[in-house]
Amino acid sequence: MLGFVIVFLTILSLSSFVFLVSSSIFAPRGSVQWHEIGPGADESDFTTGFVVPKRRTQDHRGPPAFIFPDGWPSNHVNDSGVSCNTFPRVIHQTWKDGKTMPIRFKQWMASWFEHQPEWRHVLYDDRALEALVAEHFPEWLAKYKRLRGVEKADLGRMLVVFVRGGVYVDVDFESIKSLGPLLDEAEKRCRGVILSEETLVHSYLLERHSEQDRPFVSNAFIAAAPEQPFVKAFLHRVLDKRLRKGLPTYRDPVTSGSRELTKLVHEVLKVNDGSLGSIWVLPFNVMFPEICQWNVGAMREKCVGDRPVHSLRDMEWAIKGCPMLAAAMANTSAFFDDTTLAVHHWQCSWCPGREHSARDETFVVAAELPDMRVA
Repeated sequence: MLGFVIVFLTILSLSSFVFLVSSSIFAPRGSVQWHEIGPGADESDFTTGFVVPKRRTQDHRGPPAFIFPDGWPSNHVNDSGVSCNTFPRVIHQTWKDGKTMPIRFKQWMASWFEHQPEWRHVLYDDRALEALVAEHFPEWLAKYKRLRGVEKADLGRMLVVFVRGGVYVDVDFESIKSLGPLLDEAEKRCRGVILSEETLVHSYLLERHSEQDRPFVSNAFIAAAPEQPFVKAFLHRVLDKRLRKGLPTYRDPVTSGSRELTKLVHEVLKVNDGSLGSIWVLPFNVMFPEICQWNVGAMREKCVGDRPVHSLRDMEWAIKGCPMLAAAMANTSAFFDDTTLAVHHWQCSWCPGREHSARDETFVVAAELPDMRVA
């Protein structure tokens, strides 16, 4: 009888052990807390932009809200004992006329209310942006009035986030998940400005950048605490440079857009002395997983299928860019992953030939988006 009891207890113990092991292996993902990893231990991960978790630990407080990639943080962090920055929970957007807008933007703008229902949402038209300059930067007003329409929009978004803080997104940006956890993490890390790399396909095939040129930053998204020195430095640089050179034609990426912003980002990441605050540049999968369809022709002419044309066969940017373009053409969601919070749909309303026409179907902002405050 005693032998039977011993055998029974042994079987019971083994069964419990197997159950515990299998439970830990096949536990739902929400029971595991994934920790952050930066641009990658492995170049293939870094090249594709996909974030691979570095380690995991048990956490019974619930599922993680977001996998936070390091991207490109500046090394300087506020360690002076002063409290870290606070990002206002507000979505800022701009359009030349705050009363009516092209219907194609309505669903994307509404998505920000869906995923950030407790936040404030503000739309600025041209007059509101000019009033902001007059109130807070009267010494800039004469210069600002000399800028062309989309130049004012480029500077206007920076003025808004400098004065009021919060998140600026273009009206052709769609929210996929809440940005709340991202801002929480930035505050925990004492970051003052959050930016995002533009899709690598553009960086390689349009900008002809190699790996060491990363990140190429877009100005379609910027989050900042109020009065960040990085943002003010960008405003000063663009106004002084644009008006001093007196460029005869407007070229957004060159004078006031992404290329000028990228230059300043690289200066901050290189110097890292804290004089322009602390920034955080996210990998492209987070905010820019899609490519711009109207630029596909300019990119495809550099490739044959997933390989560079013969004349570019030795170029690193073409070798890396062509397979990514082929993947994006085969599947528009190819570069979406668990880190993706939003997607830019690249309407390029400022581009020649793509401007809003009086024939376009429109919607009334106050009627269709009643919770949107028009400044």
